[in-house]
Amino acid sequence: MRETPQSLTLTVISEIHSWLTSFWRSPAGVLHISDDTGEVHQQSNAGLVSRTVSERAITYVWGVSDQEVYAVGDAGIVYLWNGADWTAVSEPLGQKLFGVVRAANGTLYACGNRGSLWRYVAPTWQRLELPTNRRLTSVLALPDSTIWVCGEAGTLFRGSDEEWEDLQLTEADLHGLCYFKKNIYIAGSTVGVYVYKEGGLELIKSTVISYGVVADDKYLVSFGDKITIRYDGETWAGYRFDN
Repeated sequence: MRETPQSLTLTVISEIHSWLTSFWRSPAGVLHISDDTGEVHQQSNAGLVSRTVSERAITYVWGVSDQEVYAVGDAGIVYLWNGADWTAVSEPLGQKLFGVVRAANGTLYACGNRGSLWRYVAPTWQRLELPTNRRLTSVLALPDSTIWVCGEAGTLFRGSDEEWEDLQLTEADLHGLCYFKKNIYIAGSTVGVYVYKEGGLELIKSTVISYGVVADDKYLVSFGDKITIRYDGETWAGYRFDN
């Protein structure tokens, strides 16, 4: 890949003939992959298992463990995988959903179209009113249960419950959030990858298209268009899909 000083070598583990929308790797190493047909695929050492979750596209999958995985999508419903079955854990919330997360305090959040941000307070989902009608594309919970939400046209909020701070610092569409090495990283679509610094956004990788970012303790991964790129906090390495 020309944009980076190092290149990655990828191994094909399975072929899935649909549009893949997101992925999450569990602490045990199982890869959970969502697609536009409404399926979630689980790739482990035992092979690939595909299950239908919804009749409509699943846009995002994320979890805590292989016994607690959440998925959302075009049906506006939050689904839970408990290690054996997928079940709906919300009624239709009225808008397409693009993100879901569980905070350390146990509270579930989901975000989607028209500024919709939802919080689960048993036994009901409650809509949190944010001062925006923009599409919200990603929601992130920090270790202290502070919630971050991003979306179209630079939409960026930080807070919890009823108190939210508007942090909009760019007009670029923001598509993903992750927490890596005590910093907030943001997928900035055609602009690249941002890192949030108190009071500002720093563009740390401008030569890639980024529609999502994920991270574990070792690496951050950005993906978008035909490029996936990995960052260890110092060095970038990537791969371009030319076919």
